[in-house]
Amino acid sequence: MTVVNPGQSMQSGASPQTVVYVSHSGGCATALRSLSDAGYAVQQTDAAAALALAASAMPPVLLLAEWSDEAAVLVQSLMGLRRPNQAWVPLVACCADAQQAEAAIAAGADDFVMAGNTGSLRARLAVVLRGKARGDMLEGVLNATFDGIITIDAQGRMLTFNRAASRIFGYSPSEAIGQNVSMLMPEPERAQHDGHLRRYLATGEAHVVGTGRQVSGRRRSGEEFPLYLQVAAVRSGHEQLFVGIAKDRSLEAQADALRTAAVVDPVTGLGNRRHVLGVLQQWTQAEPGRVPRPFALLFVDLDGFKRVNDEHGHAAGDAVLRAVAGRLAHGIGREDAAGRLAGDEFVVLLHGVARAADAHTVARRLLAALAEPVQHGEVELHVTATAGVALCPRDGLSADTLLQHADAQMYRAKRGGPVRIG
Repeated sequence: MTVVNPGQSMQSGASPQTVVYVSHSGGCATALRSLSDAGYAVQQTDAAAALALAASAMPPVLLLAEWSDEAAVLVQSLMGLRRPNQAWVPLVACCADAQQAEAAIAAGADDFVMAGNTGSLRARLAVVLRGKARGDMLEGVLNATFDGIITIDAQGRMLTFNRAASRIFGYSPSEAIGQNVSMLMPEPERAQHDGHLRRYLATGEAHVVGTGRQVSGRRRSGEEFPLYLQVAAVRSGHEQLFVGIAKDRSLEAQADALRTAAVVDPVTGLGNRRHVLGVLQQWTQAEPGRVPRPFALLFVDLDGFKRVNDEHGHAAGDAVLRAVAGRLAHGIGREDAAGRLAGDEFVVLLHGVARAADAHTVARRLLAALAEPVQHGEVELHVTATAGVALCPRDGLSADTLLQHADAQMYRAKRGGPVRIG
């Protein structure tokens, strides 16, 4: 058995299988041989040196301290060394009586053994070390995940804050733990959070508990960002706790925005030319030897749009384009599609329409809606429109062929007089 006395020089760290024994009377000395027999190296020292060992790069697996005022101070100092998301050294108090045992646990000792019953010491220490190993493993798993994991109590105070949560929100665990979780939320969610929590505890009515949803988070810098949040209610003994799993969606949101920008017209919010061609390609695809399902393509061109731009400016022209887009989108069915090709040219795709008469009926209704005035400030703007119709598969089986046919029909209608549908 290795013993280091208080007057001897200390190593810079302890062996991974070292138990440090803090003694003033040797009351638990008879139990130390069993630890040595179990493969532990026992270092006997005073409280100050034990604390230094606990803070070293190679701390002992456990501190065993005879309970005294000095040991109580050691417990408090040891608690100060413990940091969230980091390994810690458990302390077991060797107590002379039940009163000392109660005092030790109240002060923060992790467990106790009775000096007069040291036969169970080895087993009790094994239980403590096994519990610590499980805790360290769980801590390692929580800190290895890419998602932020935060535990709060029934008052909304954060109890745990893993490394991913620190990376996502910008707070260190020591800054976050003990604070209300609402600090991670922007307004108005921040002001509403405690009310939602109280209502859930009183009625069971859940706002986010038991669900997953996208919300907004707030970083330490004040930046707001998209966050996918899942919250579960758990119980620890009689205490109600809540575990939140937070996934930063900033990069996904940026990617979504780029994908959207690639297929959406920024002025009208309709699909752009790329989107229209993509839908046409899908709709004209068919199994070998079969023709695509029928649909109609309306090529819509505005009449008088250049005059609006010239007389009232581009802001007025954009207002007209947005109004046209809205009227087209609201005038078609859920399976249909509308998009802006370029300038004042739009395309409407009518799913399942096989007859020219049906396509013309929809076209007349849409052109009538587009002829309604557009209010821009105090100015009333007027445009009309002409439409050309192409039917798939009658007029073509490819996007280019159908667009060319509908475009030609539209120009034929422009030359044909008052009927503006070709």
